[in-house]
Amino acid sequence: MQNTKKHMISSLLAGAGVIFAVSPSNAADMPSRTTVKMTVTAVGVGYMRNATVQLAQDLTSDHAKAANALRPPLGYSGAYGSPYLSAVSLMKQWPDHHNRREIVMITDGIDPAVRTLGMWELNPNPNVDSASNIAQRTGTIIHTIYASGARRSDRNYWRATSGQMDMARLSDETGGKSFYLGLEDPVSYSPYLDKLQEILYNQYLLSFSAVPEKKSGMQRVKLSTPIAGVVLSSHDAVWVPALRQPR
Repeated sequence: MQNTKKHMISSLLAGAGVIFAVSPSNAADMPSRTTVKMTVTAVGVGYMRNATVQLAQDLTSDHAKAANALRPPLGYSGAYGSPYLSAVSLMKQWPDHHNRREIVMITDGIDPAVRTLGMWELNPNPNVDSASNIAQRTGTIIHTIYASGARRSDRNYWRATSGQMDMARLSDETGGKSFYLGLEDPVSYSPYLDKLQEILYNQYLLSFSAVPEKKSGMQRVKLSTPIAGVVLSSHDAVWVPALRQPR
């Protein structure tokens, strides 16, 4: 870790709140009924539209009820259909609790809200920056699953590649996992969900004492281990409040 001192031993997390956020602009390849096999986890289902998430099912421990809320996407993301601004909206509305906060975004990653501004396809997306910063500030982990768009323009190689790169960057910076099979849709989502279950079973809460500065802000964090063959995933940074000045 950089600029930090270890404060306590890691402890296994006991529960999580996971919301599946599905982009309405994607092809209706996702099954309308999917078995959600994540135990000790509250699961919700929502659909991204107009830079918001319309919850079809709020967080519930009844996984069958959550699975029944799944339906084929509408095929239209709305007038301002940024998947990353939708994630920002969801994180701002998430209720406070001590459990993990995780989002699984199923989308092509293409952001019409930015691409219509004339930016080059491979330029950094400021909406990804916003979603990443809020996720790291609130301790939210974002996983992404690539699903190709329904529109012909969404299958353009450069647009699709740009969207996939944005998704991968968001997951990487927030400690999540990005799933994709090139630019093709998966035959089944089951292997991805199985991997997510494995990830949830192997997450730990690491507490440490950060060195506060004069102003509140993000501080970079780097994790390492001397154990061979171990891969660590975490937020790239954490929010550290400003140093309290003596009165």
